[in-house]
Amino acid sequence: MRDPVEIFVRAHTAGAAKSEWTPPKVPKWPREVLVFDTETTCDTVQKLNFGAYRRCKLSPSGYQCVEEGLFYADDLRKSKVNVLRRYVDDPKNVPDTEVKAFPPQMRLKLYSRWQFVERVFWKSIQRNGMIISFNLPFDLSRIAVTPTEAKGGGWSLVLSTHKNKKTGQIEPNPYRPRVIIESLDSKLAFISLRDILLKDEWPYEGRFLDLHTFGRALRDVSLGLHRMCKTFKTEGKMKDHKPTGDVNPAEIAYCRQDVKATAKLLNKMKEEFDRHPIDLTPDKAYSPASIAKAYLDAMGIEIPKRKFNLSDRDLGIAMQGYYGGRAECRIRKLRSPSSKPTSLANTQP
Repeated sequence: MRDPVEIFVRAHTAGAAKSEWTPPKVPKWPREVLVFDTETTCDTVQKLNFGAYRRCKLSPSGYQCVEEGLFYADDLRKSKVNVLRRYVDDPKNVPDTEVKAFPPQMRLKLYSRWQFVERVFWKSIQRNGMIISFNLPFDLSRIAVTPTEAKGGGWSLVLSTHKNKKTGQIEPNPYRPRVIIESLDSKLAFISLRDILLKDEWPYEGRFLDLHTFGRALRDVSLGLHRMCKTFKTEGKMKDHKPTGDVNPAEIAYCRQDVKATAKLLNKMKEEFDRHPIDLTPDKAYSPASIAKAYLDAMGIEIPKRKFNLSDRDLGIAMQGYYGGRAECRIRKLRSPSSKPTSLANTQP
């Protein structure tokens, strides 16, 4: 007889009844979005060098750029900062704004990282704008001062600091929220604000949209920015450019083009998403299942828990009937010490 094999089955746990919380209603698409991208060093640290951003406002034809600018790391060498200053002073490098304003923006904005965070990033959130990037968790971590472990899991990013008047030490600014990132996998992360001290100054919870995640929710594919732009038939990244980790006009133009491509991709995704007759905001479209569930709600189909009054015993029997195998491998594509290749010339017949 074979040795007995243990089989584990799923179980139903009867928990305490909880009141269902309904989040406050927000517009499907905000009036303003902030699209940004960062360029880093090419080593394993991937430290921020500089970045580019576009502030866009909603119009009947989609989001249009009203302000474009650059920002750089607080400790970037002065010689590299001067490269950025010469770039924005060059009359050839004009802002690519699409909305006429008076007075018109004739020059690219240029901020340090902390100026960008205080004058652009936080202001956009306070106006209930949406923060957008392609692979947003990475870009948010680049503009953060320091990461710490968040309560309940994930990462807590400190974006603003100030000098303590009593100790003279630089510490996290308690009057600015922390950005919390809870990664489920390489394709999905929940992003939110936490530790808001002055509620009146921060009336909105913060909205964050990663177009990498949004594209997967719409098309069920996980692609980089270039291929995602091709999939949605819009202008993509700059061709034949390999990042060098330096600060020069070519890198700046490359970063600006990435932001432009991201903004155009947003409009294409918005156009497709708006064809779905569902009550779902884009920043809550985490996967194709999110859209499918929204369709069930639109059709008035209730979940079984609300529709049927089943006993815990019946639910337990049903759970035992569901078997889901699982295999897990945390380290992939790495040769182990015991699997060294053996030369055929040295093997014995």
